[in-house]
Amino acid sequence: MIVFEKRKLSHRDETLARLRGLAGELSLLDMRKIVERDATLKMILLLPEPVLDEALAVGRALQACAKHRRSSPEDQEEGYHKP
Repeated sequence: MIVFEKRKLSHRDETLARLRGLAGELSLLDMRKIVERDATLKMILLLPEPVLDEALAVGRALQACAKHRRSSPEDQEEGYHKP
């Protein structure tokens, strides 16, 4: 079991070294964000088409609500509008 752990750690270190080489100037945090975004996109693409259509419709509705809130004078007075 100890041999397995060492092999696993060395493989992880090699993988991180290769990622750092590819990333160039990116920080580890930026690389992590990219990997998370990629994983999210892959999960979205695996959704069945009807579910994806519904999710896109919800996203469009949320964007419309946000746009309306930003244009509403009452919300601008309450500090919701960001310049």
